[in-house]
Amino acid sequence: MGNPSELASLGTFRQGTNEVCLLRHEGRQLLAKRYRGAQPQARCDYERNTLQLWASLNLPVPRLWDVDVPEWHGSPYVVTDFLSRLTLQEWLADGAIPESAKLAFLTRIFTENHRRHRLALERREPRLIHADPNSSNVLRSEEAFYFIDFERPAEFTDLAVAVAVELGKFCRWTVRDFGVTQLEPVMRLLVTAYGDDRHLLRLFIDRTCARPFQVIHRWRDRRRKARQPGEVTKYDLADTLRRLL
Repeated sequence: MGNPSELASLGTFRQGTNEVCLLRHEGRQLLAKRYRGAQPQARCDYERNTLQLWASLNLPVPRLWDVDVPEWHGSPYVVTDFLSRLTLQEWLADGAIPESAKLAFLTRIFTENHRRHRLALERREPRLIHADPNSSNVLRSEEAFYFIDFERPAEFTDLAVAVAVELGKFCRWTVRDFGVTQLEPVMRLLVTAYGDDRHLLRLFIDRTCARPFQVIHRWRDRRRKARQPGEVTKYDLADTLRRLL
């Protein structure tokens, strides 16, 4: 029957609604996540199904384990590989790491994201769009990276729009973490990675710059950056992309 499992509470970089624990099971160190808050079973089911889909396509996610956690009977939960506590957000914000290493690592992520987005569009599969692609939902383990947190679907039914929205969110987070002076280098990496699919980048530009009442949106954008000099907004991304395309 193997050794009994042991649960230990695990502190994470970003506090959330769910309970996250380190699970020692038969000599392995795993991560156990119990869902709390609104609609926990639905969120659990969506995350489990999405992890299975991504894994079947060789996309970078933690492996699911079928492990019983008696302490959590009656509650929805998943068990996955325990990979790392280091998030992409923490790693990019670390001033001791050379900029060249950060740009090289982001190149790998953008390349993998492009492959996934092409699959999403070809298969008409919304689960291949990450609804919350902030940089604390990417774990860095040695030289690898893994996406986590798949509790809800993308907001947009138009998959190309959903891709454009994900691109914008992910780039805003990464440039904020890396530093606003790295805006153009990061956007250059994005343009290169998306190659013949640059229409997805143009869609992001259009959704940002072609909205009605641009004068008001631009004014709000300037006010936001005046209050927060390190902020990166959709207009920063869109204006930079428009110069590069």
